[in-house]
Amino acid sequence: MKILHVITRLDPGGSAENTLLSCRHLADKGWEVVLAAGPGKTEDVGWIEASGVPAVIVPSLRRDPHLVADLRAFWQLLRLMRRERPDILHTHSAKGGVLGRWAGWLARIPHIVHTPHGHVLYGYAKGFKNWLYLLAERVTAPITDRLVALSEGERRESVEHGIGRREQWVVIPSGVELSTLDTSAKPESAVPDSSVSPGPDRPVGIGTVARLEHVKGLDILVRATKELRNLMADHRSDSPLAQGSPRAEEPPRPFHEPDSTWRIYIWGDGQLHGELVRLADDLGVADRVEFVGTGEPVDQFLQGLDIYVQPSRNEGLGRALVLAQAHGLPIVATRVCGIPDVVRDEESGILVPSEDPLALAGALRRLLLDPKARARLGNGAQAWIVETDETGYPRFGLDAMVYRLTDLYEKLMSRQSTKHNK
Repeated sequence: MKILHVITRLDPGGSAENTLLSCRHLADKGWEVVLAAGPGKTEDVGWIEASGVPAVIVPSLRRDPHLVADLRAFWQLLRLMRRERPDILHTHSAKGGVLGRWAGWLARIPHIVHTPHGHVLYGYAKGFKNWLYLLAERVTAPITDRLVALSEGERRESVEHGIGRREQWVVIPSGVELSTLDTSAKPESAVPDSSVSPGPDRPVGIGTVARLEHVKGLDILVRATKELRNLMADHRSDSPLAQGSPRAEEPPRPFHEPDSTWRIYIWGDGQLHGELVRLADDLGVADRVEFVGTGEPVDQFLQGLDIYVQPSRNEGLGRALVLAQAHGLPIVATRVCGIPDVVRDEESGILVPSEDPLALAGALRRLLLDPKARARLGNGAQAWIVETDETGYPRFGLDAMVYRLTDLYEKLMSRQSTKHNK
């Protein structure tokens, strides 16, 4: 049985990593797998080759809307599908999903599956572009056998916006290779190559892993850094904190903050790097925020942290949230889309409203002042991530994802699709 996966681009990120892992491990299970993607950056080629997945580049498939290029990409995909004749077409991401599914419908592929990898109904584009995406998803859903959400939150919000019927949707969390993680004791320095000195007086490391884009809310984190600095300096029991602040029963404690008590570390790169650096400088917190780039492996970066923060405006699942909890880190994150399905409020982390720097700062302040709370939530986070579910595997692990995908494909293959004959 042959499966053709189509994704807009394979540049490094959660959706591409999920797709490559799915293809590789499905091939290991005996499925014939072919992957099609638009051209990415030159440095992405080695990443694709290292995956060992047979890949076909679709020259005109691009992320931004472009009428001529999109028509060319559609015909390129159609020719590819007529040549490959897959039993199942599984598309990923917005552009690849819409063009790929209609090309698959025209090529009369028996079964069509689509994974959006998180909706873009808020937190991304606004106005006409957002309306166009919603319209495209609504009119394409009827030709799709199954829609795959990364979380229950993504499924619920998609159905509420009229994208497919609830019975079309299945939830398959993006799988993380948990067995390969090094979750041993954290090193003394949060970022080994930085100027932070190891030892008992090292800063408490607060960090995040994200593309430097608007949807990840890193501007909110930089603004929260200023709020947090003020809260920690004042440390008054009557500080006007929003949700996530210390509980009312906690007595005020005297606190003097040495300059090295805490730091914010941001792992990632993207188009907003310069803007975020300028914002930190304008707010007077450049000494508190360190942009560490992407040179250090994520696993090593997470090992050096004490608190993980995710200020996203939208998040289908958040693979970094899974990784951070697997490392036993307490989480502070926004209560958007799929995050409440990944982070259990007050059990593995603290959830706060989005777009609220003061609430984010209040939750971080609470964990900075309470090492016992950090330990309790960190232990709860690690236990939650490694806990098995009905598949017999950890619910956010790679094995569980492959098990669910295989089950989905086998159920589709066991029945004859009739949608093309209607």
